[in-house]
Amino acid sequence: MHIQRSCSATIEFTFLKFLVFLAVKENVAHMKKAGLVSSIFSLGLLLFILGCGHPTTLVSMSVTPATATVGPVGAVIPVQYTAYGNFIHPTETRDISSQVTWTSSVPMIATVSSTGLATPTGTACGTTTITAMADKKLIGGVHTTSSATLVATATFTVADSNVPGCPSN
Repeated sequence: MHIQRSCSATIEFTFLKFLVFLAVKENVAHMKKAGLVSSIFSLGLLLFILGCGHPTTLVSMSVTPATATVGPVGAVIPVQYTAYGNFIHPTETRDISSQVTWTSSVPMIATVSSTGLATPTGTACGTTTITAMADKKLIGGVHTTSSATLVATATFTVADSNVPGCPSN
């Protein structure tokens, strides 16, 4: 689990600016109460820092390319798929290909490796769905006891216009 140490959250930052404004206003109004400015500023800073320790959370994912077509049948042309996870705390998108489970819906058309490399079998044509499945509990530190699985898909087609019944390339 990744805990973000530096916070750029708008809410906390806005709250801190508001507290600093109050502290400055209080300082001008009550020059003799120098300790009050320090106390308000310290309290605001503490709340700001404590509010930023959110765990990184995977909220969605996608697979690229969304579609790929290779051919003709017999040509073994692999395609590399990449799974991207979209996270919050901090907001970022990163490659999570090595952390997902890859599957092909029709392994007779193409298989897919644990790294997302789809390879046609060379003996069949048609379309298969390449699926990347992520366990949110393992990627991003989500604390939940319920199912926390995200799925993203792409298509892989082996086309050959010379073979009857095959998609055209």
